Amino acid sequence: MGYFDKDYLLMNENGNESGYRSLFFNGGSSKKRKSTQYLEHTSQENVKLHLIDNSNYNYPEQFKTFQGITSPEVLYCLGDLSLFRKHIIMIGGSRNASNRALELAYKSGRLIAEQGFTVASGYARGVDMAAHIGALEAGGDTIAILPYGLFKFKLNHAIREVFDLERVLVVSELPPSSRFTVRSALSRNKLLVALSRAVIVVEPSKTGGTWFSARYAGKMEKPLYFFEGKRKYMISKLESIGGKRLIIKKGAPDLSIICEDAGEGK
Repeated sequence: MGYFDKDYLLMNENGNESGYRSLFFNGGSSKKRKSTQYLEHTSQENVKLHLIDNSNYNYPEQFKTFQGITSPEVLYCLGDLSLFRKHIIMIGGSRNASNRALELAYKSGRLIAEQGFTVASGYARGVDMAAHIGALEAGGDTIAILPYGLFKFKLNHAIREVFDLERVLVVSELPPSSRFTVRSALSRNKLLVALSRAVIVVEPSKTGGTWFSARYAGKMEKPLYFFEGKRKYMISKLESIGGKRLIIKKGAPDLSIICEDAGEGK
């Protein structure tokens, strides 16, 4: 498949939705072609990149009302914007997770999707990727929030076979060419917590982004659940911030309490 036509929505100087205009290109300069290679292997002939401001009806209401975050003025999105309006559960964990943690993330993603919820996570290797794959293989949908711009997004080989833009929404609060920073990663984690009805952390350590997300969820009184995995010392830490330990029955995670607390999926 060749390079795709891109419908890239741009706002006018006043930031009004009515002032959006479309910029179409097919291929174009080598710089543009390089920035679009991440979708070369998808089945979509035409892909839309959306830029929505906080007055747009697709903009997540959670970002406007959730205390503790500064609502992004605009969001750069790739995929199905309607996923913002679904019932969302976040799964987060380490890039360098144990095999057991990856299995739990994958099975949790599947179970959440089977109950009608949308999985939200980052887009790192490890737990994030396992959760996305589990949800998509179960026929569900996922939201990935990036700590860098959309032009830096690449289709990970592990998810390529199940990646479907009709069931995936990729989101960034940053301009398309922005690079990863630690600050943007922490801001991304806040957005994931804000967007979700509940938060699951898998095998978090006492430092790093997963622990940051867990502490932030506890601080904001967002329902928090965890699998401690090999890090037994984290049980008391997570419980001290309001986390509830999830149990495993017959090799599968028991997520019934989450589904009850988060309501019915849709």
